[in-house]
Amino acid sequence: MSDRPASLALHPLELDQVPILLCMIQEMALLISLPHPVETTESDIIRNYLNNTEGNALLIELDSQIVGYVTWYRAIVSSSPVPMMHLDDIYIRREHRNQGIGKDVMSYLQNLAHSNGYRYLFWQVLKTNTSALAFYNRLKSHTTDAYIDCYIQATPSSSLS
Repeated sequence: MSDRPASLALHPLELDQVPILLCMIQEMALLISLPHPVETTESDIIRNYLNNTEGNALLIELDSQIVGYVTWYRAIVSSSPVPMMHLDDIYIRREHRNQGIGKDVMSYLQNLAHSNGYRYLFWQVLKTNTSALAFYNRLKSHTTDAYIDCYIQATPSSSLS
């Protein structure tokens, strides 16, 4: 990581840290006014992140204190033969922002994506999350408004009406 002291570290989630991750997911949702409720439970985190079956979770530590987290997963699209790293969340607690941590974390993730053979590090951001948009703009990330997120509930259905 770039100019941060050696005390900045990212490490994989451990079982006893699951409640901390859930707490930070809820903090982030409140902070960004997430437009849907957080339904995640500790069991979901254990199944999907700790066991690394669906996603990956890294905790961000500064001076042995957990100050944030990153969740991501491998994604593929039909138009590219090379998978990408889809960054689901990057969250740094408010009191630890504007210290260069986010930039170092993104650099770490960019290197991780490259070392895993991913073509892109990809993410989405709420249009209302102006601080994140400003941060990503400073990173000179590419943005597009070419897509609109759509979803429907996965329920048994004989027809969509």
